Amino acid sequence: MSNNNTIQDRYATRLAEDLDNNANEQEKVRVQLADLQNQLAQLEQERAWLTQLQGTVAGTQSAAAPEQPAGEAPTGDSTFEPKVTPSAQPVPRPRGRKKPSEEPAARKARKKAMASKDGRKPTSAASRSGAEPTLRSLVADILAASSEPRMVSEFVDTLARQHPSRATPSAPVVRNALESLVAKGLAERARQQGSVFYSPVVSAAPDAGNAVEAAAPEAAEPVAATA
Repeated sequence: MSNNNTIQDRYATRLAEDLDNNANEQEKVRVQLADLQNQLAQLEQERAWLTQLQGTVAGTQSAAAPEQPAGEAPTGDSTFEPKVTPSAQPVPRPRGRKKPSEEPAARKARKKAMASKDGRKPTSAASRSGAEPTLRSLVADILAASSEPRMVSEFVDTLARQHPSRATPSAPVVRNALESLVAKGLAERARQQGSVFYSPVVSAAPDAGNAVEAAAPEAAEPVAATA
């Protein structure tokens, strides 16, 4: 017998054994399935009988229960709850009147008229509470007190030193405030050795020519002739 025939016989034997095992397993499952179906049918029958018996017992108990007067509370069974009659219901508390959230328009107009008669302007909440100065006003104060041009970093250091309670602004924010002062003619910008310096605008004194022109109208007036 050749080698190939031996291998074929071996595989044929193994396949036959596997088929037999599969058939045996199927037979076991069928037997178990039949038992389970029988148990399920028995449980269904028992449930139907128990349901019928429960209905019979409940009907007997309801028929045997004595009628109780309407004014007496039930006794013996704690599951019954007394009915709440309309007279026993809690009376809702009266709601308090809400205060108006806003003043009437007439009252506001009266206040405004009284303020105008007194010659005083109504102060806003911000002015009464003392609002903090803006960054631009603080930069303008530092600029006015400067005797020489300063860079943006120097303004930042001065703000941090003079106003420690405020958050120190960044250099770009301070530069924007200085540029707004330059645009309004309150500051001058100059570039020296690649750095930008800011200085206050110095008002020039009137020169002699302007003084002469100012005095010229007085000299041109005619002098009255004397008799």
